[in-house]
Order: sequence, then structure tokens, then C-alpha cells
Amino acid sequence: MAEELTRRRLLGYGIGSIGTGIVGALPGLLLLIFLTDTLGVPAGWAGLILLVPKACDVVLNPIVDIDNRTATARSTFCVIQNTETVPLQPIVVGRYFDTFSCDDSGWYFTERKVEIQMIGDVSAHLMVDPTGF
Repeated sequence: MAEELTRRRLLGYGIGSIGTGIVGALPGLLLLIFLTDTLGVPAGWAGLILLVPKACDVVLNPIVDIDNRTATARSTFCVIQNTETVPLQPIVVGRYFDTFSCDDSGWYFTERKVEIQMIGDVSAHLMVDPTGF
């Protein structure tokens, strides 16, 4: 049975959300300084590198549907790479479509489907062809 959503509980969620926002934003700000000052990435590119995954995250946050002891989830991912031969850049962007089940031991994956939406230079990152997913 669902619990009542009281003002106190809403306040608790709000305070937790503020803390999460601070913890979530601070590393991004520090990463921007690291990218520009330490790695020498031009400011515009550094901003774009941080914006793209955040924009996807904001627009396409994980969506979870729970039905008793099974669940489905849809989420996104963005792989960013920097090597001696490949400059800092997003190299794979896509979506996960997951299904889960629950038993007495807890929740576990039953299936994961991957949809690749963008592919960059993955030659220094992957040992498999991501277009096969």
C-alpha cells in the first residue's frame, strides 16, 4: 500500500534534492576548469563536452516502470574518451532498454538491449564493432 505523501516527507525530498544538485553540479564545474586549464581544451569544446551528456540526462533521464516483481527501464549513456591519438570527445552515445526481475535475493537484470545513436572514433576504445548491437 502506498504511503501518504505528507508535507514533512515532501520537505525531506526537497532538502535531499538540493544536496544532490550541489553534489551533482560541483564536479562539472571543477571538470570544466580541469579541461581548460590542465588539458588545454578550448573553452567552447570543454563546455560542449559537459553540455551534451547533461542535456541528454536532463531530457532523457532514466524511466523505470515497476509491475510487482518485474520492471523495465529506459536510459541513456555517453562514452567520452581522451587518448594520445584521440582528442577528448564523445565517442559513443546511445540508449539502454533493460528488464529486471525480483526474487527473495533482490532485483537482477534479465535483459539489456543497446541502441547506438551516435558513433565517433572508437578505434582506441573498443575491441568490438558497436554497430553490431
